[in-house]
Amino acid sequence: MNAIRIIALSVSFYMISMTTYSCSNHNSSNNAETTESDTIVAVPDSFKNDAFDFEIQLTNNIATIYKDHSFAVSPISAQIAISMTANLVQDTLAAFIAEKLGYNNINELNTANRNIITLLTPEVDEHWYVPTKFTNKIWTNRRFDSKIRKNLEAFYGVKTEKTNLASKNVIKKITSSIAKASNNAIADPSLSLPPQTDIIISSIISYFSQWYMDYHFEDADNEIFYTPAGERKTKFMTETINVGYYANDRIESVTLKLDDKCRFICILPQDKNISSLFPNFSKSDLEQVLTETESKPIDLTLPEFTLNTDLSLIPSFDQLGIKLSDHNIFSEQFSNLKIDQEGITASSATINYVVVGCEVINDPIKVVFDRPFIFFLIEPESRTLLMAGQYVGPE
Repeated sequence: MNAIRIIALSVSFYMISMTTYSCSNHNSSNNAETTESDTIVAVPDSFKNDAFDFEIQLTNNIATIYKDHSFAVSPISAQIAISMTANLVQDTLAAFIAEKLGYNNINELNTANRNIITLLTPEVDEHWYVPTKFTNKIWTNRRFDSKIRKNLEAFYGVKTEKTNLASKNVIKKITSSIAKASNNAIADPSLSLPPQTDIIISSIISYFSQWYMDYHFEDADNEIFYTPAGERKTKFMTETINVGYYANDRIESVTLKLDDKCRFICILPQDKNISSLFPNFSKSDLEQVLTETESKPIDLTLPEFTLNTDLSLIPSFDQLGIKLSDHNIFSEQFSNLKIDQEGITASSATINYVVVGCEVINDPIKVVFDRPFIFFLIEPESRTLLMAGQYVGPE
């Protein structure tokens, strides 16, 4: 049987900007101490993300490569990409991937991913604000197994289009659709298709939300960030506000509200050594931050920064025991993260190249992030990591 070359592309786009109104209720008063957007509603266990441990380990493994350097990665983008790819490869590898992500089989993995998508994109009235959008599509030169197609349609909402992938116009159409779905965050994805490319799987995840209505960051006086290489001048923003705070003998963390579901968590090492966090930050460490954080008045200072990360996921998958290269599967991710007074804009594109040889207000606590720290953009109830990384300062 002729080898089928597949490219699985998962693009994650998250754009979070600040305004002075609530994400879930645009008519909320700025004077309100507690609104619906303050509360995370508990979800059934069926919506829990059992790949949470995989997402943390993936981030830790990447941190080993990026030691003392800034990076941003999207674990959920990698999870969706490898899950969709698992549907297109032989049963043994599909089962192995599902197990490594924390599930008994590919059907459980597919169901979990569908639940995550459902949780992040609930069916609500058209006038309600929904921050997350998933757009999944397949372009193919030929028909493939109907069971696989139905699984992808049922669990990922995939739409398929039979076309000629050798046509430059088709490739231009595909890249344009990716740019549109990501609000031009991935404006010109480099799709250099090898010969005999038969299928492209595209999963575009777009996220847009405002900062919590009480956040009004201003310029800070502090201009020095203490990087591993020495002092560097950078631009900071500051605010005194009630936010989530947690500290122990190892870490100090601040949790910033976004929409009803997602939070942005920044974590400083108490010993001022970033290596004491990644690559040793565990699932239980993040669980502790999520469960023991309390609202406290914080005099918060954060740097403004932009990160662009281009990395191969193969070494990280290898450390997790998922030897993709043994099955002629290659994976890379492109990520962008920007933090400033207007908010957070982040995007991530995971591309898997696959050759398949078979069918397929008291005194505030002063917290100054003027030294290396790690961060997570998370939907805390399902334990889904949209973005994660570390910032070690301007380079």
